Amino acid sequence: MRSQFVPLTTMVLPRKALPTAKPKAASAGAAAASQSQPLTSASPPVEVINIEDNKEENRAEKEGNSISSQGDSRKRSRDTRPTRDNGATKVKRPASLLGLREEPTPDPSSVIRSSVIELSPVLAADPTPVSFLTWNANGLMPRVRASQWVQFAKYANEVKPDVICLQEIRLPAMGPAGCRKGDGKPRDRGAVRVEPAASASAAEKRETQAVGSCLREALAAFPDYNVLMSLADWKYSGQFLLLRRHLKVAALRFNLDEEDPDIHHAEGRVIIADFGRLAFLTTYSPNNGWTQTSFQRRRQWDDALLKFMERQKKPLIWMGDINCAPSDADLSHPKVFRSAHQPDPNLKPEDVGQPGCTDAERHRLEGILRAGQRNPRTTPPPVQHAAYTWRGYSEDWSPSSARAMRLDHAFASEELLPCVTSIEIVGKAFPRLLCFCDSHRFRGTGS
Repeated sequence: MRSQFVPLTTMVLPRKALPTAKPKAASAGAAAASQSQPLTSASPPVEVINIEDNKEENRAEKEGNSISSQGDSRKRSRDTRPTRDNGATKVKRPASLLGLREEPTPDPSSVIRSSVIELSPVLAADPTPVSFLTWNANGLMPRVRASQWVQFAKYANEVKPDVICLQEIRLPAMGPAGCRKGDGKPRDRGAVRVEPAASASAAEKRETQAVGSCLREALAAFPDYNVLMSLADWKYSGQFLLLRRHLKVAALRFNLDEEDPDIHHAEGRVIIADFGRLAFLTTYSPNNGWTQTSFQRRRQWDDALLKFMERQKKPLIWMGDINCAPSDADLSHPKVFRSAHQPDPNLKPEDVGQPGCTDAERHRLEGILRAGQRNPRTTPPPVQHAAYTWRGYSEDWSPSSARAMRLDHAFASEELLPCVTSIEIVGKAFPRLLCFCDSHRFRGTGS
């Protein structure tokens, strides 16, 4: 959900007793208890999860290590950046071979691309990620310009998570000069143009240079990480996934479907990494909105996510901006949020409520959680606590109203719950302009 604040989440897992890959249990268990840990008053909120990893108990694991429908994960060096796609259509061969118009290949120095990661089977002796951090940045460029990125990077480099996922990056995927939203022109969703094309207008040149300056500064703060990008056509949505360089990856996917895993979601809402003994999913789920059209969009997203969960065969960690408050415990003012609606003669009772807390959204999310996930945070936090991850604007909301929702979450499969040492929402949140969206930290201990 769009807000004036920035959500951040971290998860850490102990290094003992990680389960071997096996068919997912039909039921889901409760997650470990969580606690909140404030940072400085200007620090962004963070969520962390920790899991223990017992390599001896997993030495025999050789099967079931690929993400469902992930395809062949034989050892290969693969550039994780996508080939060009137009929405759901992907061109896997060079445009010149297909008779498509194509600009000259840009100079490498004018583009920042996703890291090239070698995909190979993950062996029992290979390291498994045990700490995970997620943050809805609500725009990378504003965070860098306001120096909030410096605070975030300082915190992240202190806790050193193995995996960092960032939602709502809002950087445009690389396209030809002069490209616009909805123009149908091909995009490289794993790359950002940081130097303008010769044919760019003066305004385009200024914008591209500003993007390049911010992106270079942001990535320079994380030299020990590989960076994967999945971006939309324009400055909207999009995600980054940062992986510590020592990690081995068996497979990557940029969509929820069973088709080619390299096809990116058109708005960069999905990144999935298979680390052998567990898989990791980060999503920036679409806002339910206020109209029948937006309701249908969210229903389609939830249906695709449910099908993905039902196909998933290995332990999974799911983190990100889920854009749903699963229960009234995730709302500061349940009565206000649950009764909000826009005038619509066709509005069904299940669609009444602030986006993120309608009965329809909650029912669908519960079905997804039953497919193998569980929300580890169930205790209502104090109103002024960082555990709320969104505080928005409304004409009838005064600065002191402190109305807030918890829309950003960390979920873990039942098999992983005994390994979880902690999950925390950290950072100090303030009402309105001074507030970052929350961050979470999750840690686990082995059994």
